[in-house]
Amino acid sequence: PPLDSTEMVPRNWYQIALQILKAFMENPAYDGAVVLHGTYTMAYTSALAFLLKGLPKPVVVTGSQVPLSKPRSDALRNFVSSVAVSAEGSKQGIRELMIVFGSRILRGCRARILWFRHAKLPLPRNQWPCCGV
Repeated sequence: PPLDSTEMVPRNWYQIALQILKAFMENPAYDGAVVLHGTYTMAYTSALAFLLKGLPKPVVVTGSQVPLSKPRSDALRNFVSSVAVSAEGSKQGIRELMIVFGSRILRGCRARILWFRHAKLPLPRNQWPCCGV
């Protein structure tokens, strides 16, 4: 069930990891997974990278600065980009957790949150984004 990302605790990260693993075991044809997430704790949830270490498929976490129901939302663009990155990542042999946000693809294990004028954005720690969308 949906959960406000500001209310997430480590138990929720385990639940997400278990759901992903269960989906991949039940549906081996899946190319990857996309997790829709609030921006406030997205970088913390990227700790899933360690819970899913060794996973044979890509997992992409994404969110939006503006809700889907609002004008100029980035939600649909981020979602479509995430599905494309997950599918293409699978074809390219990428097997890690990534964050797709805006036009950036970040390694999940390197993400952190920075504030920019009322906007909270996931950014890479100690490295540039993997590539752009």
